[in-house]
Amino acid sequence: VGLASLVDHFGWSVAVATTALLLATLYSVLARSLIRDGASPLIALVVATIAVGIASIHFLVRPHLFTFVFVLWFLDTCRRQHEEGGWHVVILPPLMVLWANLHGGFLAGPIIVATALIGHALSGPWDTERRRNVTRFAVVLGLCVLAPLVNPYGVGLYQHVGKLLVSSGVTELIDEYQPMPFGQAKARVFEWVVLAMIALPTLGSRRLSRYDLA
Repeated sequence: VGLASLVDHFGWSVAVATTALLLATLYSVLARSLIRDGASPLIALVVATIAVGIASIHFLVRPHLFTFVFVLWFLDTCRRQHEEGGWHVVILPPLMVLWANLHGGFLAGPIIVATALIGHALSGPWDTERRRNVTRFAVVLGLCVLAPLVNPYGVGLYQHVGKLLVSSGVTELIDEYQPMPFGQAKARVFEWVVLAMIALPTLGSRRLSRYDLA
């Protein structure tokens, strides 16, 4: 509705400019968060640039841009929960309601929380504080699975997504779901990512934590 209103009142040029500003802000936040977490500016620049390359084929004025924002938001919130404890993750279930009503990429939300839960559980001694934090992650994970039910279709949304991904046959027509064609030009950025995942840790000044590995 917001995008339609923007186009109706100001035209597609403003919608494109707004999208460009959103993307610039998104990858700026990504680079700054990497530096804040201890990465050198050079590594942050390389990672952010590669991230731009991965996503660039989807730099279109469409609702999936919100998924870009929510993915980074979830990753950053889970990291703060891991590092600081408390209840940072309590904001995620309400965000899931909004995300599920904007774009099908909302399925990434519970996956991010589940991965953070596992990473945090493996990150150190199983003391009282870690158990509490794992419990908080687990509670929020359950709520993140339930929150998307607040939509016009209820549980039908999950049924639709499950059918779409498993039995509809549509996935055979979508490039993103096909095996990666290594050696071809369109796989080049992905190959860079694979190489970077191997090379970048050797350039860093700190050892990767179990949470980071997860």
